[in-house]
Amino acid sequence: MTRRPLQSLFSLKSLLAAALTMTAVTSGPVLRAADAPQAGAAGPATVEFIALTADGQPVTDLTAAQITLRVANKDRAISSLALVRFGAATPASELPMPFGTNHIADAGRSFVVVIDEETLRPGLEIGVRQALTDFAKTLSANDRLALFTIPRGTISLTPTTDRAAFRSALDRVQGRGKASMSASERRCHTRDTVTALDSLLGATGNTAGGLTPVLFFTTSLTGAAASTAAMDSPDDCVVQPSVFQRVGASADIANAQFYVIRPEQSPDRTAGEGLENLVGVTGGQMLFLEGDGGAMPRIARETMAYYTASFAPEGNERNGTSARLELRTSRPDVTIRARASVNIPRAAAAPTPTSMLRELTVHRGFGLRVVGIASRNEDPKADMKVFALAETTDPSVKLKAAAAALYDPLGKLVAQWTARPEELQRSVLAAAIPAPAGTYRLRVAAVSTDNRAATADYEMKVMTTEAGPAKLGGLMMGTAGAGGFAPLVTISTETEIIAVFELYGRPAGPFGALVEILPDLAGKALVTAPPQPSATPIQDKFLFMAKLPVADLKPGDYILRAQLAFEGQPTGTLTQTIRKR
Repeated sequence: MTRRPLQSLFSLKSLLAAALTMTAVTSGPVLRAADAPQAGAAGPATVEFIALTADGQPVTDLTAAQITLRVANKDRAISSLALVRFGAATPASELPMPFGTNHIADAGRSFVVVIDEETLRPGLEIGVRQALTDFAKTLSANDRLALFTIPRGTISLTPTTDRAAFRSALDRVQGRGKASMSASERRCHTRDTVTALDSLLGATGNTAGGLTPVLFFTTSLTGAAASTAAMDSPDDCVVQPSVFQRVGASADIANAQFYVIRPEQSPDRTAGEGLENLVGVTGGQMLFLEGDGGAMPRIARETMAYYTASFAPEGNERNGTSARLELRTSRPDVTIRARASVNIPRAAAAPTPTSMLRELTVHRGFGLRVVGIASRNEDPKADMKVFALAETTDPSVKLKAAAAALYDPLGKLVAQWTARPEELQRSVLAAAIPAPAGTYRLRVAAVSTDNRAATADYEMKVMTTEAGPAKLGGLMMGTAGAGGFAPLVTISTETEIIAVFELYGRPAGPFGALVEILPDLAGKALVTAPPQPSATPIQDKFLFMAKLPVADLKPGDYILRAQLAFEGQPTGTLTQTIRKR
């Protein structure tokens, strides 16, 4: 038999490693609970699990006393038990997040959809596409979706809240399965697919904590070789047990909550043996796309909440390998689901802002919020720039280092900025980062004076907005400080804010402009003010500012909207979600 080349698999691994550095909106696909220790700390290790009632509803009131935890066949005391709960999907009028954050409940869920195209018969992909399209409609606006096809990697969409991008990628999924495959071809397909799946999980790196639902669509996988004679076969596509074991170890590191979803059941009895192997090593669930109320509604329901349990590992257990995990509860009629094993990472050196920019890990040593505002740049090398703003959720946290970067949709680093010492003293960290017009992920990374690390991500479109004969920059809020305008990420004790946007061009004729604060995208304005224009040193650039009273606003999210129209021309509209704490 001719050996099938693995070059495509190595290429896939490189592609996935690059693609997964593009995490959407607030975080990458692997998340850490808010109180979990940072990499390198000698604090507790964490395990994540879901708890369900008999009818599949999440259980949200478990206590540590009701849980028995065993790691490496040893009972462990649970030092803390935290519930991470996500909001239910809301109507399309739901406000977008006002900022990127490393607070997990605000960040939303991150689903990684993986489709094995080579076992889907032509035409079978139609049902998969429809099921995933319907599934996306049930999610919150903050939930993210990624889509990868394996084993050849024809589609690679990194996690995003952009539903149009997800649907576009989904439309390209094809059923490429053969009408029949020889036993040798099935083994080769299984080896390549499981290796690609391992590469996908491994590309996330040694990220710690959190729970990421992985939805793996496939019809069949061949089981691992059951005997030494089979393993010694001259057939170089024999599936060694270690192939599946590596996936289990990678799932531990990535904290993957596995769902193996079969669009149809193969008439070949052995076709599901490999799927059982995969479910076993990942602690996952095997579901059929149809039946039992449907796999997708069940997944949406089960992933609405999960627990993080902390325990103290022994010194020699911090070796970066996986240990057997067992979780039980004394509560009747409650089922616990967890991975089959847990990875206890090695102690590592404290990260730097620069290193955190280039990795997937979401650091939560302290709370961090970040937002980006688009503006025209006056340099021909980059026609736009991003005003990157960041603040700590606890004002008492002081920073000793910070950096920011912009990544394009393929995960390429486009621009980077490092804070100067005097910039770290401000309550709101501010940077101007030049970049060409496009879609970007803005990541801000910071280290506090007591060596805690934090990162937050914000997905944004960097471009101007048409306003008839002119163009508009992004909408920013701030306040009048001692040194002039001071930008804000959130509203706290301020009684008045200033809304600012830029106009580019020199249109003639009368115009009308209004800035408002609304309860939602379709609501009636709560506060209104006309913005006042002023000239800038650049001839075709004007600044519009409006003062808005906010003392009477209750804590919550609102829409800040600016509208500008020239006589007989279309109205230019800018919107930005803002939060009063």
